[in-house]
Amino acid sequence: MSNETINDLNSKDAENITLEQIDDLYNIDQDEDPPKSPGARSVRWSITSADDAQRISVDHPSTTRDEFSNRRSISNSSIQGGIHVSRSHHERLYSLGIDENVERGNWGSYWDFILACLGINVGLGNLWRFPYLCFTNGGAVFLIPYVIMLVFVGIPITFLELSIAQFSSSGPISVWRCVPLFKGIGVAISVAYAFLAIYYNMIMGWSIFYLFSSFTRYLPWMDCNNYWNTDACSVDQVKVNCNFTGLTQYDNGTCYNNSIQIGIWDYNIYNNVTAAMNITKVSPAQEFYNLFTLKISAGIDDIGTPQYHLVLSLLLSWFLVFVCMMKGIKTVGKVVYLTATLPYIILTIMLGFGATQKGALEGVQFYIYNTDWSKLGEAKVWKDAAGQVFFSLSLGGGGLIGLASYNRFHNNIFRDALIASIGNCITAFYAGFVVFIYLGVLANQLGVDVADVAAKGPDLVFVVYPNAFTVLPVPPLWSILFFLLLLSLGLDSVFGMLEAISTSLLDNFTKLRKYRPHVTFVLCCVLFLCGLPLTTNAGMYVLTLMDHFAVIWTFLICGFFECIAVAWFYGSSRFLKDINLMIDIPPGKIWWRICWTFICPAMVLFIIVFSSVRYTPVEYGKTYTYPDWATGIGWLLAGVSLMFIPITAVFKIITTKHGNIFQRIRYLCQPTMDWGPALVRHRQLVFVSNYVEDFVVNPKQQKKTLTSSNNLARLQGVDNLGYRRRKSSPANRQQSFDAIVE
Repeated sequence: MSNETINDLNSKDAENITLEQIDDLYNIDQDEDPPKSPGARSVRWSITSADDAQRISVDHPSTTRDEFSNRRSISNSSIQGGIHVSRSHHERLYSLGIDENVERGNWGSYWDFILACLGINVGLGNLWRFPYLCFTNGGAVFLIPYVIMLVFVGIPITFLELSIAQFSSSGPISVWRCVPLFKGIGVAISVAYAFLAIYYNMIMGWSIFYLFSSFTRYLPWMDCNNYWNTDACSVDQVKVNCNFTGLTQYDNGTCYNNSIQIGIWDYNIYNNVTAAMNITKVSPAQEFYNLFTLKISAGIDDIGTPQYHLVLSLLLSWFLVFVCMMKGIKTVGKVVYLTATLPYIILTIMLGFGATQKGALEGVQFYIYNTDWSKLGEAKVWKDAAGQVFFSLSLGGGGLIGLASYNRFHNNIFRDALIASIGNCITAFYAGFVVFIYLGVLANQLGVDVADVAAKGPDLVFVVYPNAFTVLPVPPLWSILFFLLLLSLGLDSVFGMLEAISTSLLDNFTKLRKYRPHVTFVLCCVLFLCGLPLTTNAGMYVLTLMDHFAVIWTFLICGFFECIAVAWFYGSSRFLKDINLMIDIPPGKIWWRICWTFICPAMVLFIIVFSSVRYTPVEYGKTYTYPDWATGIGWLLAGVSLMFIPITAVFKIITTKHGNIFQRIRYLCQPTMDWGPALVRHRQLVFVSNYVEDFVVNPKQQKKTLTSSNNLARLQGVDNLGYRRRKSSPANRQQSFDAIVE
């Protein structure tokens, strides 16, 4: 490109620069074919990646180096114009459905990514944990610390994870090329997600079993006449009471005969008699869950044998996951249109119908108006709010990193972070209405308080809700809808987990990318086999142990180190400049730096310390306490993933050949030469913006040409490849590009 063209670019407004001009600036103008002159050299620039087949050879005269010097003197308005045109080009590719990164692939559309993010965030926890936290932590008062934690922790960390993945097009492991010393975070996250996917799929298997069991005219948990029922089975307290006298029940404890009130049943006498007989009343739904579905044993030490119906259900759940993910984001991006929207449709249908039932208002009042302002002074409430935000948004888990790594470079990641975070918050609050409406309906039918039927975790969705459906018109219909809801929530969550794991594998073993369906199949098979212990009689005890230890602590600790690594070692200021290349930086640059550097790490550390100080032994239900050896296995599961953080750091320090140990640590705390955007076109934006010293535009070409000891010494030593800490000058920047130009 001639000097006149560069001067012409300098004189134009950013808005008036054309795509052809910026392509000329990037040396990728396909139409220009200047005549070769004696001594001319051919420079190969990639518009996608170093391995992409789309390469264009452009002949430049011997004055090429002078032109590079001219390019580095381009005005800020022209640089911003280049970014503006690059974003316009991004919109063209989006509208045409063309992958920007041919080698790695991109989401088919903006909605594919948004729905996938909502899918991984809006999981089972929104249905069975958030409503329970609300009514145990002061009702509507809990929303105050929840929203505060969303603003100070949820949105900033979501924005951080999405941005760093989109900027580098890297998965949970390879993204740590920005600070190689912390690469173990990515490995730990991948292992933890494997644990999470194992037992999440078992929950999906239970949902599938209940779904098939609902295709009947009479739900199997509606009465006590089945072979698995015991003498303790009771349809409900009121019916049993009146049936003892051969009368008909209507209201709470009132017995009628031909519409004439006979008397009021004495609950105290009844309860005393059953207690003396050592009989604990159990609902048919509870016995269907424990005695028929799980065939649960007395404890984790009585492992039993795999139950064939659970093995088949687990196999079917993994088969669904494989079919939906066999081609990666190309299939997931289409499936989420169904799985991410279906829960909202079903929740709305259930909300509309449940609101017309007797007792619904009492349930809503218990959910919202049961306020206790004194709860705001309790540290536990703030810890629960921060923890719910952290886990519901999958922070520290790498799922969002895996999904965002397939975004186009100029995708509006700030908008996506807001939608994913706020959408998850609204969904959790909305789902709470549905949960407590049906708890109110059930409590009204049983003649008890809402607090007496409220539960959390699997008991809520596999015992309380199935029990509530038995008092509704057409019980099988509502049961089918509800377990379709659970299945779709589970599928969306597992998509994000497996995508994070597979992306980590394919990023580190790039030759496997063309065998992606095979990798997904092997991954599903291995995790299915690992999940077989969950199908045994003690499977529920194993699942509870995994949920308590294998994931929670890993996500918290990884989230803490993630904030420290990016904000303190990589640098929050530089990170904001990276974001500015992709999008316009959202208002409040200082706000984001404060959140990433101080507030987010402090809040995550608060959760870790508070949870450690107030630690209680893991239990199942309210009666079974795990033996010490089982608790030890639980901590071992947590250590299996967390150990990769120090092990990887030590391995990096040992294998790095750069001076003494302090120089090696210093070296590993800086980005590698190939860190940055995946495509050369976007790496050139970093170069012309000149906020990174001696940035390498084409690292793969650089590695090929830097073969002499002098060249290697120039970029290695105590300094990191491609990023030099000394004061930059045009000569220094020119020197780092010699190998590429030549």
